[in-house]
Amino acid sequence: MSEKKVAVIGSARGIGKEIAKRLASDSFRIVLNDINEAELRETEEEFKNNQIEVTAFVGDVTKPEDQENLVKHAGDTFGSVDVFINNAGVEGQVGPLIEADPKQVDFVLNVNIKASYTESPLLQNR
Repeated sequence: MSEKKVAVIGSARGIGKEIAKRLASDSFRIVLNDINEAELRETEEEFKNNQIEVTAFVGDVTKPEDQENLVKHAGDTFGSVDVFINNAGVEGQVGPLIEADPKQVDFVLNVNIKASYTESPLLQNR
């Protein structure tokens, strides 16, 4: 029998949580990642209560060191990473561009766009 595959998923709620559930139903071991520790631990406990092999790592997708530590945690816990789903996303303020807070715009772009490709430790050394 082959070793179960490992999926790292960047969310403890919403779409990420549902992706994790689906992969778990396909016999993946799950590594959850979220910046919100309370929600992350709640989801981890829910998965464990449903006999899903899961571990959780608190981290910020906009910080390369957190992403590197996430991959290290996955490897240390389950031995490998087969699937890495970097799907974290946040909403920004809605309104006229002239009223937009530049720091909020940067935050939304950093999480929703930049973190998906520039910070991923899996894309380094390219």
